[in-house]
Amino acid sequence: MNPTPEQIQRKIAEVQGWTDIIIPLDGYPRGKPPDHKGGIRIPLPNWPTDRDESYKLIANINFTPFDYEVMSAYDESLLYLETEGWRWVECNCKSGKTQDLLCPDCNGEGGEWVKV
Repeated sequence: MNPTPEQIQRKIAEVQGWTDIIIPLDGYPRGKPPDHKGGIRIPLPNWPTDRDESYKLIANINFTPFDYEVMSAYDESLLYLETEGWRWVECNCKSGKTQDLLCPDCNGEGGEWVKV
């Protein structure tokens, strides 16, 4: 099972130094970017689904223009995490559940991010 866009979004925020990340009832994660001095949390960029935001993550990686055209925002986000030394490892349970209960190994996430 691949990571969900929400899992990717939270990991990128963590890697970039966002703090005070919450996911309110409306489902739009908010936090404070690394250079943010105020007390208000702002929406996290939606890197895995917004092509403009994901492109900013990998703009400094050497690729041909064709490579950029064929990649989705999801793929660009995963590439960014890979270049930062992170990779998703799928849990043995595959789905985050074992017999209708949350898997104790991955806490229902279906996998985890590991530093390589």
